[in-house]
Amino acid sequence: MGGDFRYLKFLESRGPAFQNVITLQADGNGQSAACWTYQNMNLAMLREVPLYSGPAVAHTEFISASESPYRDSLGRTLAIRREPAGVNRRDVIQLIDPVPVAGKAEIHWTAKVQAVHEGDVWVYKVGPGNSHDTTVELPPGAELVSVEPAETSRRLVGDRLALEFKVCTPPEKLVSYRVKYRLPTPASTQSAPDK
Repeated sequence: MGGDFRYLKFLESRGPAFQNVITLQADGNGQSAACWTYQNMNLAMLREVPLYSGPAVAHTEFISASESPYRDSLGRTLAIRREPAGVNRRDVIQLIDPVPVAGKAEIHWTAKVQAVHEGDVWVYKVGPGNSHDTTVELPPGAELVSVEPAETSRRLVGDRLALEFKVCTPPEKLVSYRVKYRLPTPASTQSAPDK
């Protein structure tokens, strides 16, 4: 056997990769803006992409592009076939432009998220997941209490502390993080200084 096998170089890279920016507000509400890059590891054109998530569904249903939460890199909404998948569901996302061998499909979506109030701190959970790049932007002025396990890096984005989490583990190993933060006390509830 002989020949030039350089075209198989794409098999060296990992498959799906998620990039996610989560922006939290002072009331615990927030938004997740996700981008999923899925590389075509098949030897044929890629026409649909399966995404597993929850909650579970009992029957297969078809969701039109006009009602779908998913968009491609050009901002076009993508129709999906939602199927039962045990305790999860499988959203089979229909691509408008088929992806060639070694090419990549980019899928975007937004979702609402919620931090939980526990005593005098807020708690937000990242994950579980095994291949993602997530940035959590805390509310303006929030004080970080703890992160378990520790974040990969942190930086300021305007008046928000941004924590970055990078995970790339085998599929069977899922990683979760717990972020605890405290909001500043409003000026009206602080005691007035002595005169």
